[in-house]
This record gives sequence, structure tokens and C-alpha cells, in this order.
Amino acid sequence: MTSPRVCGRVPHRHRLRFLLTSPGMVVCFHPQDPDLLLVAEKKGVLRVYSVTSGCSTLFLRCPGPLLCADWSIPDPALIVAAGAKGLTVWNVASLQPHSEAVEVGGVERILALKVCRSTPGLVATQAAPHTVRVTHLHSNKIPIAVHLKVIGGMSWHQNLPYLAVGSDRKILLWKIDNV
Repeated sequence: MTSPRVCGRVPHRHRLRFLLTSPGMVVCFHPQDPDLLLVAEKKGVLRVYSVTSGCSTLFLRCPGPLLCADWSIPDPALIVAAGAKGLTVWNVASLQPHSEAVEVGGVERILALKVCRSTPGLVATQAAPHTVRVTHLHSNKIPIAVHLKVIGGMSWHQNLPYLAVGSDRKILLWKIDNV
């Protein structure tokens, strides 16, 4: 099986162009299917494109403005997005994807999110002003909620439920247990 060609034969020339209706906030490939590309727009529109056909295969909407979205690696049928009213989760395994709003505590606007790569249902969010929360989507438990001086980025370990967060001149690491 050959992988899809995004670039043409001429160097530095694009092969595909997807036109958006508002600024693009997130672009990420599916964790298991390299043909699928998730594109999230600021006004709350999410589309999944087929790279080989160049067509949109799925259209989703959440309350805008949308700032971030991500695929779930342990459960690739889930898409999580952060909009004006918290997190929205879609199960796109069915022909009629249904959305579910998830309350993550507080009324702060979510600026960034990362879905855990090893444990289904865990999502880390960064909210203004400088708050990091880890939420379990299925139980609504919040095992971590911490206010930091500065947040520089978040990353999940590939195989374990460890969250690393950059804060000022240090890296903080949490192991998420009993969720």
C-alpha cells in the first residue's frame, strides 16, 4: 500500500489546498489512518479531510471560538475540542456522530488541550489564567487542578499516564493514578 502524496513532483509546491471559512487553529493527522486530516477552525467548525481524495469526509460544530482540538490516540474514534463552553467530545465511529459537552470545572476559557496517549478518557487542559487541569471524560473526575505562575507547554508520555508541564524555569511531572 502506498501512502498518499501531499506534495507534487516539483519541490516546494503543494498538491492540495483546503479552503477554510475562518482562521485555522488546529491541523493534525489521525493517529492510525494517515489519510485523515483533522482541521479545526476558530469559529467552531471541525472537518476531517481525506488527503487522497481532497474532500471533506466529516463536518462537526462546537460553540466558538474554538482554540484547540485533538484526536484521542487510545480511542481514535474520539475527537475532543475546546470551545467557548468547555470541552466538546465526539464519537465519530457511527454514521451520525454525536457530541457531548464536558464540564472541566471553573469558568475560565480553555486555551490548550492535550489528550492522553496511553489512557482512554484523560484530557489535560490549560485555562486562563495559568490553570492546568486533568479531567477524565467518562467519570468527570478531576485528579489534577493546579494554578501555575507560567505555563509553557504540556505533553503526555507515549505509554504511561504521565503529564509534563513547562512552568517558568522548571518542568513539572505528574503521574495520574486511580481515575
